[in-house]
Amino acid sequence: MNSIDPVLIRSIYIGKKLKNIIINNKDLKISQLAEKAKISRGPFNNALNGKSVGSDNMFRAAMEAIPLTEKEIKKIFKEADLEELKYKYGEELLSSKEFTYDELLEMVKEKENLTEEQISAVRQFIDFQKTKN
Repeated sequence: MNSIDPVLIRSIYIGKKLKNIIINNKDLKISQLAEKAKISRGPFNNALNGKSVGSDNMFRAAMEAIPLTEKEIKKIFKEADLEELKYKYGEELLSSKEFTYDELLEMVKEKENLTEEQISAVRQFIDFQKTKN
């Protein structure tokens, strides 16, 4: 069983992406971005460094303040969702093979200790991913 909260995995992924964007943009400073996005610098800095979970609202505000396009924002969130799913349910869910909806559900059901609620969450995630593509 995984000991790290999967939500933290997702947040770390987004924080790392944003931090790389900030580092690569020499005109952008974390404090200025936090001010422009109207978010607290301390929690934002902690989220960027993986010390705490950042909310989607906070990350979105920062992304919009950079500014990133809606397409770029959605891409980062989608990639983060996939990282979380990979951490929770295993690498094979994200292998290069294309799986059908039913195959993915079977793979998830085979994992130990999954509740119906978790399986339902995966179903919703798969449906959500279909709408993003």
